[in-house]
Amino acid sequence: MRSEFVGRQAELAVLAQRFEDAARGTGSVVLLTGAAGIGKSTLAAEALRRHAGSPDVTVVRGHCPRDAVAPPLWPWQRALRRAGVTPGVPANGTAQGAVGPDAAAAAWFAELSRIGEALAAAAAERPFVVLLEDLH
Repeated sequence: MRSEFVGRQAELAVLAQRFEDAARGTGSVVLLTGAAGIGKSTLAAEALRRHAGSPDVTVVRGHCPRDAVAPPLWPWQRALRRAGVTPGVPANGTAQGAVGPDAAAAAWFAELSRIGEALAAAAAERPFVVLLEDLH
């Protein structure tokens, strides 16, 4: 039995505008929040169904697994791989083999930097939407 999507017109209008902005090359961030089971994933899926059909906009998804522990930044890494984007490797390898809190912080910052650079490079080539779900 298939059910129709009902309501959430204001939220869908905001998401439609964000898709239009993305197609024109203007970036933004939208955060859907609320209690478990409220329909955040359904709303996002409906917005994608309605507005992400343009061949000019690439849509990629990433999520945290529900019952497993994922590595840090897993949703971003997965979404980027699906978009055909691979963040670069460390230029000097300083985090490789290093130990301690300073090394961990440096590795974390380097990975965030590589992801940011990969996103910027991909967005310069073509508009795209990244949908990250279940970021717990």
